[in-house]
Amino acid sequence: MGFVHLHCHTQYSLLDGAIKLPDLIEKTKSFGQDTAAITDHGVLYGAMEFYEKAGKAGIKPIIGCEVYLAPGSMKSRELVPGQPKNYHLVLLAQDLTGYRNLIKLVSKAHVEGFYYRPRVDREALEEYNKGLLALSACLQGEVPYWLLRGAEDRALDALDFYRATFDGRFYLEIQSNGLEDQNTVNPLIIDLGKRHGVPVVATNDCHYLLKSDAKAHEALLCIQTQTTIHDKDRMSFETDELYLKSPEEMRAQFSFCPEAVDLTGEVAARCSLELPRGRYFFPVYPVDEGKTLEQEVDERSRAGLKVRMGEIPPDYAERLEGELEVIKSMGFAGYFLIVADYIRYAKAHDIPVGPGRGSAAGSLAAYGLGITDIDPIRWNLLFERFLNPERKSMPDIDVDFCQSRRDEVIDYVKNKYGPDYVCQITTFGNMKAKAVIRDVGRVLGMSYGDVDRIAKLVPNDLNMTLDEAVKVEPKLKGLMDADPMVARLMAIARALEGLSRHASVHAGGVVISDSRPLTDHLPVYMDKKGMLISQYDMKRLESVGLIKLDMLGLKTLTVIQKAVQILKAQGVELDIAKLPLDDKATYALISEGDTSSVFQLESSGMKGMLRSLKPERFEDIIAAVALYRPGPMDLIPDYVARRHGNQKIEYPHPLIQGILEETYGIIVYQEQVMQIAQKMAGYSLGKADLLRRAMGKKDPVEMARHRDVFASGAAEKGVPAELAGDIFDLIQKFAGYGFNKSHAAAYALVSYQTAYLKAHHFKEFMAANLTLDLSNTDKVTSHLSECKAHDIPILGPDINESSWEFIPTGAGIRFGLAGIKNVGVSAVEDLLRERERGGKFTDLGNFLERMALQKLNRRVVEALIKVGAFDSIHTNRRSLLESLDILIDEAQRKARDKMAGQETLFSLEEFQEDNADRGIELPDIPDFPENERLKMEKEGMGFYISGHPLKRYARLIEKYSTTTTQGLSGIHGVAIIAGMLSSLNVTRTRKGAPMARGVLEDLEGSAPVVFFPQCFKEYQEVIVEDAAVVVRARLGGSSENGNGGGEGEGSLVDLIAEEVFPIEKAETILARKLVLRLTGDVDAPKLRALREALAGSKGACQVSFEIESDGVVVKVDAGKEFMITPSRDILARLGEILGPSRVELQ
Repeated sequence: MGFVHLHCHTQYSLLDGAIKLPDLIEKTKSFGQDTAAITDHGVLYGAMEFYEKAGKAGIKPIIGCEVYLAPGSMKSRELVPGQPKNYHLVLLAQDLTGYRNLIKLVSKAHVEGFYYRPRVDREALEEYNKGLLALSACLQGEVPYWLLRGAEDRALDALDFYRATFDGRFYLEIQSNGLEDQNTVNPLIIDLGKRHGVPVVATNDCHYLLKSDAKAHEALLCIQTQTTIHDKDRMSFETDELYLKSPEEMRAQFSFCPEAVDLTGEVAARCSLELPRGRYFFPVYPVDEGKTLEQEVDERSRAGLKVRMGEIPPDYAERLEGELEVIKSMGFAGYFLIVADYIRYAKAHDIPVGPGRGSAAGSLAAYGLGITDIDPIRWNLLFERFLNPERKSMPDIDVDFCQSRRDEVIDYVKNKYGPDYVCQITTFGNMKAKAVIRDVGRVLGMSYGDVDRIAKLVPNDLNMTLDEAVKVEPKLKGLMDADPMVARLMAIARALEGLSRHASVHAGGVVISDSRPLTDHLPVYMDKKGMLISQYDMKRLESVGLIKLDMLGLKTLTVIQKAVQILKAQGVELDIAKLPLDDKATYALISEGDTSSVFQLESSGMKGMLRSLKPERFEDIIAAVALYRPGPMDLIPDYVARRHGNQKIEYPHPLIQGILEETYGIIVYQEQVMQIAQKMAGYSLGKADLLRRAMGKKDPVEMARHRDVFASGAAEKGVPAELAGDIFDLIQKFAGYGFNKSHAAAYALVSYQTAYLKAHHFKEFMAANLTLDLSNTDKVTSHLSECKAHDIPILGPDINESSWEFIPTGAGIRFGLAGIKNVGVSAVEDLLRERERGGKFTDLGNFLERMALQKLNRRVVEALIKVGAFDSIHTNRRSLLESLDILIDEAQRKARDKMAGQETLFSLEEFQEDNADRGIELPDIPDFPENERLKMEKEGMGFYISGHPLKRYARLIEKYSTTTTQGLSGIHGVAIIAGMLSSLNVTRTRKGAPMARGVLEDLEGSAPVVFFPQCFKEYQEVIVEDAAVVVRARLGGSSENGNGGGEGEGSLVDLIAEEVFPIEKAETILARKLVLRLTGDVDAPKLRALREALAGSKGACQVSFEIESDGVVVKVDAGKEFMITPSRDILARLGEILGPSRVELQ
């Protein structure tokens, strides 16, 4: 065997290695090599992916790791005097034993030895070295480290340890990378090897694929260390030689030691790892002695179904029997019991659980076990869509839990099965097109404005690449051609695009091992909470054979529970799981599109569809959830027309009429595709599911086979061949985007529950939403707007009324103290405790005296005053603030006296009532003006509560705005929108031109707005903080910093401003027509006065007369010579002539 690279860092050496696995494999093949190794720093993130991809490409994979070695004990956090923080050592797995030991070492390094880096120590190497080869590593390896410093005795000590530990499996490593220290140490290493009989191998410590990638790699290191390319002290490798060299280049580089190059092939030949595949390692669910898992799942599912239904009907009993037979025969009984167990725990501890999610809602056994709360027979859901007896694959039961308490369920699982047997799953954030432009732009020292302008040219598509962006966006190509700096930015960004940037934790995935600890199967690391996290991502976990459980957090469940708790506190008991599904008020609300804050139904497009659809039954909500998504959206007009009898309902064949009746002859669900194949072509539901999958994958060979099977089966049912072919084409078309009905039904139930709460318990529902969305300004703004639309006042915070959360009262919804900035949890808890103990506070002095010994400082009291929390006992906020220091001093004096036992005669209890009003007199001064009060509310709570600066412009906004911030996602092209400017940040482009970014906030929400140099220059006097403006803007697509998340409207939309006007001038500037209404009483003098007034105000607004005579109205345009600017003065003058009601701007 020839030369093999044994020391190679991939993208999984995060922000350090820049070699993508496919590129490594392809390059290795181009060299004519058949073996490659990866040795990432301290991790095995990419090991399984590399093993699979390399094997598939015909390359033998060598799994390795460059581990960090503590100079002392890995558990010690003390630096060892005279030694570095850690050494490096390259380990390569020879076989399955070595691979498992490497997993143990890397996991221990993270769990027990992490100190800046994941470290092992000599003791760990002694315990877990079997099946591993070791290389002495780079200049940071223990042997070269001490040789370079002239300490051969220490180098020998290290050499002796490694030789003894890795008996016959240790190699000294030399590199030729252009580094002066490396050139110095190479002959010392070779000499040491000869003297002590230790073989020497040649490596290149590869960090990037091509020599030309060295500059991009420098940028990558700057991203890692948060420096720029211009920083003198930045981390740098000071060489461009750390690339994947060809065997010929390596031989030329090591002409001084050719045997070291040859030896790499021998080392590679010693590595032959074969991982076992095709096995599942199920968690061990504990059952009573003498009972099997199969008996347990059988008993529990039947018992649970009986609890739900009483006597089990025959059709249910038959289906349950069939499902249980499949579950038991496939070996999944334990899996179902485990899921049912942690759901049962959650419900027993009042942790909200969703009614179901995904295809599991189609299982009657899951319904009986309490895993789901959807009756699959009632709603015509299919078990085979979930678990197919004709295609063995793991069941996938996703479960939604209350977002704020999901971790309690995970902790339960961790405690039940053991902390070494339960982990969450890692996921990797990659450098995508927009993000990598921003990263590289910062590294190159470019201005934020310039980089932002370039990044915004990349289309908003999750799968968009830079190469594709250059093809589809001419402006991007133009910038690259015109500006060398942009060309450089793009060249580096293209080299780094797609690399892994960081590891994080998957939103809901949890893994439970079998009877062995996790580290017998896969490498792990530990998060800050002490939870193990797999180093393999979700896809690789399946390769290992471990079982993934999805335990997701859904905020809506928390909202529902909070609303129910509020109702309970009012004496209203509501069982959300037992709501009637035929409630007229709920369907009326949904049909009116009044679904803001309603789960899955709150987007503007969905509201429009609901107003057209007018749902009257639960099946309509299921259909709405399924239809409103890309693809099926095209079916909405036909579906709505058929539902209301405006379009004829046609069925392709009588055999399938019963299947399509509920959706008016239109295929909406994947389950319908399966049922059609069953009914028309004699497929079993299991085979029909295979057909559905094949259609989704669009495999032409598989589709041709199924077409023949379908035609043959249909012929047996008497269906003509041509019609059978047409129906096959029809279901093939819809199978691509038909939706999973089981999932739609489960989520439709949550939609219905939230709609029911909104319809019947609006205040409680909105209070819950406001409390749980408090950290999301746009959501809260939207909720506040919704409350106002329903004539429910939002009452400001009040020290005598408010709770920690938002609470409904007889007068409206009271703002929660948790929403006030600079008022912490402990201060609020103390306040509520004191109010409970001593009753309401009578004035500010009384408040300060009673709270003087609590955790309450001046800043907290000031914050409470500014937002109006004392308005109910003293309305003058300015007066309270002016007196605050004196009142605090007095309260603290009294507190000190009380603690010292020096109470005065008048402080005795019998005198307190008679002297209640005795205290410091507050100054009689004017309060802050309204705009100042509103500003303080906005600063203190993030929202305007007692009013809004835009409120007085409501008529203008309604008249001239084409949309609101909440409606931007449905707008294309140009929008006119009114709002308040905030968070303005004025920057400069690279050419020095000023520009600005900010936020435009209206009565419904907010959106990011950009003022590029030309616009900023023209309107900079208007573009100021807190200005009320009207903006004419182009829509720039989804912001990268939008909220997303899937429960709401989606990402924010950037506005690219073109014109900006003070809102007071909106009517003057934006009015398109001035209508003057004339009647018979308009005489000649009035007409002359009109002419003079119009002639004196030239502009762009058309004037039109509506002349009424004898009940007939004639409309006449005044002509271009009378185009005016409708200023306030001219409008007032025209109003004087004709009367204000006869002058209207349109």
